[in-house]
Amino acid sequence: MLEKEADQIGIEIEKQLVESFVTPIDREDIYDLSDRLDDVIDGAKMTVREVEALELHEDDSHVKEIAATLVEGARCLVSAIEALRHNLALATEQATLARRAENRVSKLYRNAMRELFALDDLKRIQKTKELYNSFLEVGKRIDQAAIKLLHVIVKVR
Repeated sequence: MLEKEADQIGIEIEKQLVESFVTPIDREDIYDLSDRLDDVIDGAKMTVREVEALELHEDDSHVKEIAATLVEGARCLVSAIEALRHNLALATEQATLARRAENRVSKLYRNAMRELFALDDLKRIQKTKELYNSFLEVGKRIDQAAIKLLHVIVKVR
């Protein structure tokens, strides 16, 4: 549901870019940022679908911690975008925090994988490994969106 709403927003952004004569941010940067944010949303949706498909309903503290870190990173992206209009220092801080969330996800991923491969249940290892890899991919997408945001901020200043 939210993914479809985000797609509609992306289409509206593209439409407005075509119709706008002047934009406060470079048109290409707006398009790229919109595309990268859509990638984050698509990655999150894909991860949820993977949890459903793999029927992963176990109580895994690593899953909860990585997911919470990804949510934090996504919230930082939202805060950075909201601050673009009125507070570039805050936008920079929030985009940087989103990048740090990706770094934390990578560290949590390595620790989780170390513990996962200590198990003897190959089926569980494979399923959980797939989910951890999806989390890692979403973290990378958050990082790419944050990098683009920081690029936009540098150009706007």
